[in-house]
Amino acid sequence: MANYFEFVSKYKDCGLPLPQPATPGSAGLDLRAVEDTIIPPFMSKYGQYPKGDANTLEENEKNIKEINGKLTMVSTGLKVHLDEGYYLAITPRSSMPLKQWLFIGNTQAVVDRDYIQADNEGEIFIQLINMTPNPILIKKGDRIGQALFIPYVLPENVKPENEARIGGHGSTGTK
Repeated sequence: MANYFEFVSKYKDCGLPLPQPATPGSAGLDLRAVEDTIIPPFMSKYGQYPKGDANTLEENEKNIKEINGKLTMVSTGLKVHLDEGYYLAITPRSSMPLKQWLFIGNTQAVVDRDYIQADNEGEIFIQLINMTPNPILIKKGDRIGQALFIPYVLPENVKPENEARIGGHGSTGTK
């Protein structure tokens, strides 16, 4: 078997190329938006982070919803097949924060080998945060991230908490 991308059935005929490196010396493969998506600005009614006691993860999630903080999931239309011992890392393109003030919400995303079994056919999304005061239009085909195939090993004295994947983003819980 080999590591490779393909489009999920919904975007099989989208007309975009599969990810490829920009140059022969590029480690990352460019990922593109599969459809037009508007990234609203991230806004806070506080103007700055409120002071006070630390929040639990659950309280923080509630507060983000209350202030209408926006993080947008942008589809690449892709799924990835990974050999055992590999994961896919999704990282920002270096120009995005510098030139557009667009950031990947989870800084570096990890796509696990079994994510392809998720209830969304393993469709890969990139979480984007817009730090400008205006909405940004991501057009179909715009490069929005890069992918790296990374080998990994687990310690011999650990076992998975779950027998199988049961969902997509955040499905393994917060605790």
